[in-house]
Amino acid sequence: MRFHFLAFLAPTTSLVNAADNLLPLLRNPEFGKGHTAVILGGGPSLDTHLDWVIENRDKLFVIAISRLCSKLRSIDFKPDVVVSIDPYHYSYDVSKHGVLWDDVPLLCGYHVAPQLLQEWQGPRYFLGTQLPWVSKKSDAALKSISAAGPTVSHTATVLASQLGFTQI
Repeated sequence: MRFHFLAFLAPTTSLVNAADNLLPLLRNPEFGKGHTAVILGGGPSLDTHLDWVIENRDKLFVIAISRLCSKLRSIDFKPDVVVSIDPYHYSYDVSKHGVLWDDVPLLCGYHVAPQLLQEWQGPRYFLGTQLPWVSKKSDAALKSISAAGPTVSHTATVLASQLGFTQI
């Protein structure tokens, strides 16, 4: 049932986002070469390893999923990028603290929660295609980083890989 709901929601939401979702995140395989990317997802592994990430912050490129924005702001930790793909309204509710960063890029799919995309103060880049149908705008997708992934953590992993990071 969820798949059918998303199939309906994605085109509708992408129309709402069309004006704000303008810049594709393009591949640059040299960007992460020789560097380490760390993906911060939710769960016990975050709590177990967060002290290590903070201690080694200067050696890492930190990719955080959007629902961690509140937690990261509460400890005054700023990621290099935030990733969001969820179209649901609650995605904004759990990610809204990230809109206070004016220098952290939001990387998202075309169907991300519109309020999150519209209120994000930092740079915004879309993953994959801008629209869920074939159009001239879809040509940018040939050079952009895929938004494919069943979860935001999987999308963040694809992102790190396509940005060229040697170690994830």
